[in-house]
Amino acid sequence: MTAMINHVATMSDNSRFMGITYETLFGMWFDESVASPRYGEVLRDGNVTLNIHPRLPGQRLGLDHFGIEVDDMAATLDKLEFDYPKIGWIDRPDSCPFSGHITHDPAGSIFARRGPIRASRRASPDRQLCEMVQGRTRHPLSPSLRNSDQEI
Repeated sequence: MTAMINHVATMSDNSRFMGITYETLFGMWFDESVASPRYGEVLRDGNVTLNIHPRLPGQRLGLDHFGIEVDDMAATLDKLEFDYPKIGWIDRPDSCPFSGHITHDPAGSIFARRGPIRASRRASPDRQLCEMVQGRTRHPLSPSLRNSDQEI
C-alpha cells in the first residue's frame, strides 16, 4: 500500500491575497478550474495542491487539514478499523471537488484520504468528527483540548 500527501487546506480571511503571497514567494500557480468564491483559492506547485478556504464566522484561521492519496482505499480503511478501532471516518461531502473520507490521527490532526475508488462501506461515524468537519471547530481529541491520559 502506497500513500502520498496530495493537498494541504488552510483557512484565511483573505484567500485571494494569501494565494498571491504563495504565488509570489514560491512560484505556485492558481488553478482556476476548481476554484470558486465559495470554495476559495486553489494553488498548485506540480506536486501538492494548496487549498485556501475562506474562513466563516466561528472558524479558526490557519491549517485546517491535509490530504493523503492512497492506492487502495479498502485496505486503508481495514487497517484503520483494525489498528485504531475507536477512530471513525466520514465521507467527504459531494460538494467537495476531492472525493474520499475525513478522519483524524490519535493526536486529533485532521486529514482527508482519497483513493482510486470510493469505498462502498462506512464505519460508524465519529459524531464529534462529523460536527467538527461541518462546523470546522477544533476536535475534542486535538492536543490542546484532550486529556493526555485519554486512550485512543
